[in-house]
Amino acid sequence: MKDDLTIDDAPSQLQKLSRKRKSSRSPDAKLPSTLAEVARLSGFSTATVSRTFNEPEKVKLEVRRRITDVAELLRYRPNRLVSGVLRGRVPIVGIVINVLNAAFIPELLGGIFEACERAGFSCMVYDSNAEPEREVDALKLCIQHRLAGVLLFPLDKENHERNKILAEIDELGMPVISMMSSVSTAPDAPLVANNDYQGALEAVTHLIELGHTEILHLSGSQSHYRTSDERVRGYLAAHIRAGLKIRENLIRSAGFGPQIETWNILRELEAAPGMRPYTAIFAATDYTAIKALQFFYKHGIRVPEQVSVAGFGDLPMSDLTFPPLTTVNQNFHQLGMQSAQVCIALSEKQDLEAESPQLIPVRLVVRESTGPAPGLLQDVVAD
Repeated sequence: MKDDLTIDDAPSQLQKLSRKRKSSRSPDAKLPSTLAEVARLSGFSTATVSRTFNEPEKVKLEVRRRITDVAELLRYRPNRLVSGVLRGRVPIVGIVINVLNAAFIPELLGGIFEACERAGFSCMVYDSNAEPEREVDALKLCIQHRLAGVLLFPLDKENHERNKILAEIDELGMPVISMMSSVSTAPDAPLVANNDYQGALEAVTHLIELGHTEILHLSGSQSHYRTSDERVRGYLAAHIRAGLKIRENLIRSAGFGPQIETWNILRELEAAPGMRPYTAIFAATDYTAIKALQFFYKHGIRVPEQVSVAGFGDLPMSDLTFPPLTTVNQNFHQLGMQSAQVCIALSEKQDLEAESPQLIPVRLVVRESTGPAPGLLQDVVAD
């Protein structure tokens, strides 16, 4: 220990230090306090002060109190980035998102930020903008910045370069958590996702209970994508449980994102001669469902009197449509929190109790866009 300096002595020492620091720059400028200053005024070595903030359990209580009191008086803030680098790990979680402008992203990020803040971690967000090259570049930056772990909302397209980077990340011992959908080339990466199967099962069962037997499913991606696959699986399971025939021509891929094909699919089906082949729609996303509502409004088809529509997501605009949309609520905040908690636990070499995938519960929200099944008389639509 250095000279025996009491906390009572600290104010006078701080005043001298404050005058010295201000004189070195403009009157309004204030340099950040340093660890060395805390060590000098507390009477302990810089190593002890550093240990107090980085490994407090290894420092006696009375020593910690003395050092933290001086640090508070100095307004000292530890540089966790530097300490992380020195220990080979930066307390920052990388978040690689493929659709940063999607309506649910703020809720997802809010959950991640909350979990990281509680654990003393920061976040770096990368937007791949649905471009494979940008996704690979973002993963490379996570390595270069020596981050504690990665939360990956992956593109649904297989990518050889991404596979190579994920293998390199695995060799470095950096945990990767898949959100929403898994990556086939990273089977060991824990997956945290909504219970898409259960949500689809409940939504389609709701339509069946209303008397609908011809239900059009506007699914998501045509490629192998877990979210889309699980919602199709729930759609099929509801039919099987109800003893209904599954009509493959009523499962159409509308896609995710801005390029959804809802309008073209409905135009084709409505132009076909004879009776309308469906009385209800289960859409894989609220975006798709809202596009369907727009189509029906334009063509004078009443919802839900002539066609019922159910979506998936419960996005903020879902109860602002006309009529308000029946949909499956997803707790994206909880999904974000749980993903971050798993990532942080693995980065700190903790054993996970829960198995992968970890599924976040969903619930059906019934609004005015679904109703009893009508007759099947075709309403001719002129485009």
